[in-house]
Amino acid sequence: MEDDYNIPVGTEELKKLEPKLVIIKEVEIEELQTKKNTRVKRLLCHVQHPDANDTILINEAKYAKNNVLVDTALWLNKDSKGELQKGSVISMLLAKLGAKTIKELEMKSCETVANAKGYLCFKLY
Repeated sequence: MEDDYNIPVGTEELKKLEPKLVIIKEVEIEELQTKKNTRVKRLLCHVQHPDANDTILINEAKYAKNNVLVDTALWLNKDSKGELQKGSVISMLLAKLGAKTIKELEMKSCETVANAKGYLCFKLY
C-alpha cells in the first residue's frame, strides 16, 4: 500500500467533461448552513454523462435573464404556500424537462453547458 503522505504531484491534468446530453439518475436535497447561520437547501442531481463511468453531480443551471446568461445554484425556494417558488431556477428546470415535482426529474434528459468556472451545469435557455 502506498504512503498517501508522500505522493508527488503528477503531470496529468484533470480531464474535463464536454457539455452533452445527460440523464438525471437521482435527485437529492442538500441542507447547508450559510455564514449568517441560516439554513438553506439546494438540489443536487446525480447525472449520467455519456463520457463518464460513474455519475457526476450537477447543482447549477445557466439561464437567460434580461438577455444575459446567468449561472446559479439550484436553490430550493418555496412560496408562502410551501410550494416551489414560481420563476425559481428549479421551477425553470422542471418546466424545461416536463416535470411537475423534483422527484419527476429522475430519468429525464437535459442538455448541459459549462458555467463561468468551467464546470457542467444544466442549460435552461
